[in-house]
Amino acid sequence: MARSTTLRLPDPLKAEATAYADGLGVSLNALCAVALRDYLDARKPKPAALPAKVGPQAKAEPARASAALPGASGGSPMRPITKVGANQPCPCGSGQKFKRCHGKPGA
Repeated sequence: MARSTTLRLPDPLKAEATAYADGLGVSLNALCAVALRDYLDARKPKPAALPAKVGPQAKAEPARASAALPGASGGSPMRPITKVGANQPCPCGSGQKFKRCHGKPGA
């Protein structure tokens, strides 16, 4: 059995919310539940970006603009992936040449 919650709203806000809920064809309780769920979903932390690929299969990609979401501030721009030469030091920091470290086929 679901628990019941009593929601006390100021009269002007309740009248406006009731009119909006009637326009959508849902109850005031359903409207409040959906609004609360959307609010809580918006507060969840965003997942971390995946690390860039390293190796000959990595291709340079231009930075993409982040999609604008209502009420969201701009995100950090993506950095382009740079191609590493076979004789350059490996970006992992091992000190070895890329071709002998992460540039090996199957690595």
